[in-house]
Amino acid sequence: MMDIKKLHLKINRLVDSLFVWNYKTAFKWRGIEFADYRVYDEWDDARFIDFLASFKEQKLLIKRFEEQRELSVYFLIDIWTSMQFWYKDTKKIDTLIETFYTISLAWIKSNDMIWRLLFNDNSLKFIKPKKWIKHILNIISKIKNNNLKKIDNFDINDSLKYFNNLPIKNSLVFLLTDKVDNFLDKNLKILWIKNDVVYINIFDYFENNLDDNYWIVRLKSIFKTFFINLNDTKKVLEYRKLRELKIKNFQKKLKSFNLSYLMIDDSMKILSKLLYFFKTR
Repeated sequence: MMDIKKLHLKINRLVDSLFVWNYKTAFKWRGIEFADYRVYDEWDDARFIDFLASFKEQKLLIKRFEEQRELSVYFLIDIWTSMQFWYKDTKKIDTLIETFYTISLAWIKSNDMIWRLLFNDNSLKFIKPKKWIKHILNIISKIKNNNLKKIDNFDINDSLKYFNNLPIKNSLVFLLTDKVDNFLDKNLKILWIKNDVVYINIFDYFENNLDDNYWIVRLKSIFKTFFINLNDTKKVLEYRKLRELKIKNFQKKLKSFNLSYLMIDDSMKILSKLLYFFKTR
């Protein structure tokens, strides 16, 4: 498991360049609130034209916004059993922690309210916000220890249902998980309708690529267990193709909901990946 102090030293100086002060305009709620209308200019973002108001006034109008002093940011963090997987040096949970810590630190530095909902395959814990780094480290400790209160007959969908039933809207929600499943459809739609959502898929590079020549891998599904010899190039390429197709289809599904999607694995430089994502979103 990673050394959190080293992680802090690695990220703290760099995170200021990530999206602090500029990140809010990347999202549909924009972290800002409607002020009034003004006449549209050719350099304005056409997404914010109000066509109904324009029709009434008989001129093209765009919404003008004012930045809020604070933005409510929520992290839904999946720490179920599969997040403990690793092949080489880094567990998926370590990749998740670094991703979470980088984003959290940026928001803490911009003085926003940060909330967390931790969940796994049989429990959840909702953690109210505090505005200091020590609180983030406390959350990471809970993630590492996975000591959540058990709930009978609980599954992953229940965590989203629980969150959707809270009086939360017009907020920014980061969902960190390794799930690539369509069974979340209904709850993800509700989540997006009420909030701005970034779906962050956490993977191990090996699970998507099978990039080794010395092992036989056991793969399990709901229906059967089978083996792939990593020297069998044809089988490995077939697996990669099917895996890539599954992820692409899932991305298309999320795009149809207007959810933002980001994929991160242990082979990537996470800070650079996040920086690129928020600059190009």
